[in-house]
Amino acid sequence: MIKLYGMTLSAHTRKVQSALIELGLPYELIVIDLMTGAQHSPDYLALNPGAKTPTLVDGDLAIFESNAILLYLAETYGKGRLIGESVKERWQTVQWLVWSASEGHGPLSRPWYVKILFPMMGQPLDEAALTKSHADAQVPLKILDRVLAKQPYLGGSSFSVADIAVAESVFLSQWGGMDTSEYAHISRWFAAVTARDGYKGSRLSQRAS
Repeated sequence: MIKLYGMTLSAHTRKVQSALIELGLPYELIVIDLMTGAQHSPDYLALNPGAKTPTLVDGDLAIFESNAILLYLAETYGKGRLIGESVKERWQTVQWLVWSASEGHGPLSRPWYVKILFPMMGQPLDEAALTKSHADAQVPLKILDRVLAKQPYLGGSSFSVADIAVAESVFLSQWGGMDTSEYAHISRWFAAVTARDGYKGSRLSQRAS
C-alpha cells in the first residue's frame, strides 16, 4: 500500500491526498508532526533529506516535493485522468505545476502565513505586511484569471493535478483574507475544483480515505 507521510494541516499534504482520493488509491497516512521535530528523525531523513512534508512511498520508491508526487501519481495511476493524454494538455499541466512551485504558491500563500500562521506562533499581526501580501497576491491571481477566461481548467479542457496544486494556493490566499470574488473566472474554476470529492475528502481528518 502507498504510504503518505505528512499532515492534513499542510496544504502540500492535502494536495497529495486530493489526488489519491481522485484516483481511488488506498493509502496509509503517517502523521509527521513538524512541531515536535519528527521530520528530523533519521528514519524520515532517509526518505526525505530536506526534512519537509509530504513524502510518498510506493514500494521501494520514495518521492518528495508535492508537485512531483502529483505528477508521479497522475502518470503512474491516472490512465488519462488528472493529466491530459495529448502532448499539449500534458505539458500545459506540467508547466502550471512548475509555475505553482516557482511563482504562484509563494505570493498566494503569504496572506495565510501573515494572518494565520505567524499569530498562531505567538507573533503579533503585522497589518502592513498583511496589506503588502494582499497586493502581491494580485499578481498571480490576475495571471490565473486571464488563463481561465479561455479554458475551463489549467491543463486545458480537463481537470488535472495542476488544478489540485493551484487551488490549494488560492485557498490559502482566501484564508489569509484575500477577497477573490472580483476574479470571475477564478471563482468559476475554484467552485468546480472545491466541489470534487478529492478536495472535500482531503479536509475531513488525519485518516486516510
